[in-house]
Amino acid sequence: MKNRVAIILSGCGYKDGTEIHEAVLSFLALHKNGFCYHAFSTDEMLQASAPLVRDQISPMSTLEEKDYDILWMPGGFGVAKHLSTYAQDGINCLVDKDVKRVIDAFHLSKKPIVAICFAPVIVAKVLENKGIKMTLGTRQEDARLLLQLGAEPHFKKANEFAFDEEHQIYTTPGYMEPPSISGIYNAIEKIVANLKKKIQI
Repeated sequence: MKNRVAIILSGCGYKDGTEIHEAVLSFLALHKNGFCYHAFSTDEMLQASAPLVRDQISPMSTLEEKDYDILWMPGGFGVAKHLSTYAQDGINCLVDKDVKRVIDAFHLSKKPIVAICFAPVIVAKVLENKGIKMTLGTRQEDARLLLQLGAEPHFKKANEFAFDEEHQIYTTPGYMEPPSISGIYNAIEKIVANLKKKIQI
């Protein structure tokens, strides 16, 4: 069955790594709906990310698109700080070579990519100027950021998601919107339900 999910982590904790709620709620929704998942991170953040998945984690360099059916990226400041140089360089940032390689591979194979919170920015940077329908929430400044990267911004609340059918990319604002843990879980569940329907688990 096509239910294998590769999850990219960037540390542990929203200030310097992966947003914990967004990650754990993703694990829960995926597990409840029959998906199996495995976590990956860069060499730099492997040890820091490990507590989120009880040490069940592998280096990004070992992640191959052919072994998984869905790519999943929670948010948190680690996306801007460790998966890319966005924290220092803004839209002129560089994306970690393995993260870029994997996003490109899943996109080329037309396999679903799910990006939460700030993670859509990294996906938009890798797939720059492709007009991908995405959301970072409801703020005008976030919409302008996506436009600068050649994406098509859609305004969504924490409990909603945007889906680009052509590119098979799902995005949801997470904590880019006002804090709402139940709303975030609701959006994640909707994405998982959509994926489950498509691949008929």
